[in-house]
Amino acid sequence: MFCFLMACCTCTFSLVGQVDDFQKLKEQYPKQPLVVLNKRSELEVSYKKQKLQINESVSQDIMYLDNNARSYHDGSVYYSSFRCIEKINAFSKVPKQGKPGKFRKHKVKMFTAVNVASAGIFYDDQEELGFNYVGLTKGAKTHLAYKVSVSDPKFLGRNFFSYGNPTLKSVVSIKIPENVEIGYELINVDTNLVKYSVLKKGKYTTHTWTGTKLKGHKRFSNGIDMSYYAPHIVIFFKSVQHENSIEYILPDTKALYSWYSSIVKDVNAVKSEVLKEITDSLLVGVDGTEDKAKEIYYWVQDNIKYVAFEDGMGGFVPRDASLVCQRRFGDCKDMSSIIVEMLEHAGIDGNLTWIGTRSLPYKYSQIHTPSVDNHMIASYVHDGKVVFLDAVGSYTPYGFTTSMIQGKEALLGINDTVFRVEEVPVVPKEKNAKTDVIELTLDGNKLKGKGEIIALGYSKLGFVYPLINLNDEKRKDKLVGVLEKGNNKFLIEKAVFNGLEDRDKDLNLNYSFTVGNYVNSHGDEFYINLHLDKSLRGEDLDLIKREGIAVKFDQTTLDTIRVSFEIPKGYKLDHLPADELYKGEQFGFQVRYRKTATTVSMEAVYFNNLLMMGDTYFEKWNQMIAKLNSVYQENIVFKKQ
Repeated sequence: MFCFLMACCTCTFSLVGQVDDFQKLKEQYPKQPLVVLNKRSELEVSYKKQKLQINESVSQDIMYLDNNARSYHDGSVYYSSFRCIEKINAFSKVPKQGKPGKFRKHKVKMFTAVNVASAGIFYDDQEELGFNYVGLTKGAKTHLAYKVSVSDPKFLGRNFFSYGNPTLKSVVSIKIPENVEIGYELINVDTNLVKYSVLKKGKYTTHTWTGTKLKGHKRFSNGIDMSYYAPHIVIFFKSVQHENSIEYILPDTKALYSWYSSIVKDVNAVKSEVLKEITDSLLVGVDGTEDKAKEIYYWVQDNIKYVAFEDGMGGFVPRDASLVCQRRFGDCKDMSSIIVEMLEHAGIDGNLTWIGTRSLPYKYSQIHTPSVDNHMIASYVHDGKVVFLDAVGSYTPYGFTTSMIQGKEALLGINDTVFRVEEVPVVPKEKNAKTDVIELTLDGNKLKGKGEIIALGYSKLGFVYPLINLNDEKRKDKLVGVLEKGNNKFLIEKAVFNGLEDRDKDLNLNYSFTVGNYVNSHGDEFYINLHLDKSLRGEDLDLIKREGIAVKFDQTTLDTIRVSFEIPKGYKLDHLPADELYKGEQFGFQVRYRKTATTVSMEAVYFNNLLMMGDTYFEKWNQMIAKLNSVYQENIVFKKQ
């Protein structure tokens, strides 16, 4: 059943008149494809029969400034079982040819509901209502307005004042009765541009935040999520004063956990005998808490397939472990549920654990609403140390988490009333080390080589996920793209893996390869560049375009490449590049060359300690990349004797 009523689309809205001068906007925003003229989110709260009734009116007007307008014809509105669309109205106004200032209106008549799947989510049963604007061209306008009823005061969510494009005016307001107390958190907001006002009228108070002339916010493929830098507000209900009592909703983290605890209290109330038998059989001959936990964790990774599916409160509440075991699939909550019950069968106190991935910038001390979390894992405490178990990462070894939750705060549910907040550690670069040792010989102008790669931690997982489900021949073909050495004539001849399928072993990869047309010659000289891997080439940052937006990294890194080249008979070394070093506080590299009677060799070591690089490091990063790009150009020269 769709949670919106098309029959109710009788309301009408008007576009903002005072800012519809196309030429003025074009001059003011010459490089922008569009400008948001007006953006509004108006919440109205009433109190009836001891309950809050929450309605939100949302509207947005846009003007398109260039000939690429038609690419924005897709529109959408999101809703869920907690946010029901009751009225919606959308139309485009397209300039009439030869009639300046005249527009033809095209009302949207068809809206289509589409399920939205999101990896890693645990509470989002969100769906999308899609539609198309007609006739968009330069100078066209679109209007969208809809009304939402919010069924639970915990789910107000977030409101962004501006997002990807400049916004001339953005308003967020909430009207509340006198027996309701709210709180709010402004995030990335310049209070010179977003003004706050309060208006009290009768028994109601309206809180309003009005932003004017807000800039658009760029996205970068290697950039952090926009919620780290786009201005937005999180409004939450603290309490409601009833006739004879006070109802606390989400005044603090304790209240958030109290709600979480209440909705999971009946999970696994009846223990599964089947799961107990499985657990007992797994742990025959296994001693020690950590060894038992590891066996359980790996069994869940191997036997429970991750499938994201959410429905109402089912998006918050884990399914019973017995059902997950029977189905052999589940989402992140379900995987956490079965791990916790199996730990209990093993005599280990496991905890359901709520957490936000790195796409969310919030801490529990700052945001204590469901907006702070979008994932669930399991955990337990051993010798005073928290061990985190995230089975969504099918091949993540025990002792690691998925990389997407490194450095994030986790909320551990100890019992019905007790919780603790702990930070997931960032895996140090030494545990992600990758070493590639290569021996090269020359065959005409083609290189022949053999190499050995040893990869640990997340560096190993960079090989595991693309390769593990392939046969040997397909693995070899896929490995060409994974390694990318020399040029596009790089071919793998043979590859032998050890430890790829064993989570507790480092990866050892022995391979042989050729690189065609790699060596250049001139007269009695030839040139070779031992930097077969130039993975950081061109990774400098445009400081002006980037506007300070931080760079994200999936992991810390420590990569070492050692290349040895056999000097061909009849040749002697004529030029060996100088060693180079860049040692920054958080990242750097060192390149060293060596010569023996029969070989020349190069060792290159790269390191990065950061998961998120802010703008204070940008200039230093560019200095490093500039120096590294220069190093990448260095050739070794050999001359006929």
